[in-house]
Amino acid sequence: MSRLPIDHPEVHQQFMHGGFSVQLGSQNPFGRIPVDQTIEETVNRDTQTAGGTKGFSLKRAAVERYYLTSEYRSNYLKQLRRMVGRRISHFSHPDLQMPRITRDEADVQSIVKLLEDDWTNPFDPMKVSLSAFRQVPFPPDVARDVLDAHKIGMEAYKGFKRDRLEDEKPKTQFHDKMTKKRLKMLSDIRKKPSASNPNKVILQVDRKLFAHMVLVAESRHLQMSDVLSHPLGPLPWALANGDGTLRKTNKAVLTRELEKQVLPAETIPGPSATIIDGMSLVQKMKGNDQTFSQHAASALTQILHEGARSQRIDVVFDVYQEDSIKNAERANRGCTTGIQFRNIAPGHRI
Repeated sequence: MSRLPIDHPEVHQQFMHGGFSVQLGSQNPFGRIPVDQTIEETVNRDTQTAGGTKGFSLKRAAVERYYLTSEYRSNYLKQLRRMVGRRISHFSHPDLQMPRITRDEADVQSIVKLLEDDWTNPFDPMKVSLSAFRQVPFPPDVARDVLDAHKIGMEAYKGFKRDRLEDEKPKTQFHDKMTKKRLKMLSDIRKKPSASNPNKVILQVDRKLFAHMVLVAESRHLQMSDVLSHPLGPLPWALANGDGTLRKTNKAVLTRELEKQVLPAETIPGPSATIIDGMSLVQKMKGNDQTFSQHAASALTQILHEGARSQRIDVVFDVYQEDSIKNAERANRGCTTGIQFRNIAPGHRI
């Protein structure tokens, strides 16, 4: 193609005048298609048969006549359509109609307003912090790698060129293995840290202690069953994991045991109050394809329904304090890598 103006100047001139595509109809401004597709849309479509060439005939002479006369048969079919008054319908592209144009312009203005007024504009050069479209704050390591990816790549390229090509005595051979730059990208924001097997870690750390306990038990004539009844780790296994984090238990088991000791009341005496677990209510509700205002209205409706017979309704939510016994559970749930929303407006969809 680079020698096309030299070897075939007439073809190059035809291409420069737009000869690489075909305009089938004068009414369709977006109807230009490639030349090979034009053959498919005209001659091949007018002369096609059920089953294609194989379904037409398996005789070589018949197939040759079929292809040699296909252009003429297509032309005859086109003239027959004109004789019977069959015309191509008037072109009307849906994207060029005024209702569609108005709706598309309204969508564009809505996005612009959302970026400039409601959310942080990710295209603003004055913003120092790095944010995604859904208001997800970037961790410092991810933001640093994303912003410096081009710089790190250029330094790696210069090092490759210097160590393998430019030096008279290269430190590294050209075909030697390259070290990959493991940069953190946008996809790493939602990745949860992989937890290794805590039992395996404790066994590797305390294997010398275990051997020492065996020697002491033999010298003092102790029963190994009594020795092994004590935890070998730094913390009891019933309370903590091998890495030191608090072991998670099923609180619903305790709830069911407490409910067994309470007899359900046939009638609730008045005046009475209804206490609702707010986070439990949010988890039970399905907020897909709803805005935050619609979701709040649905929650309020359910709350009023549950406490309709009470004179007072209390909805209790969790309080997230920085220093809390729930810090271990938050770390397990990935609070540092999860998505956080800011500047939430009632019209934003969940």
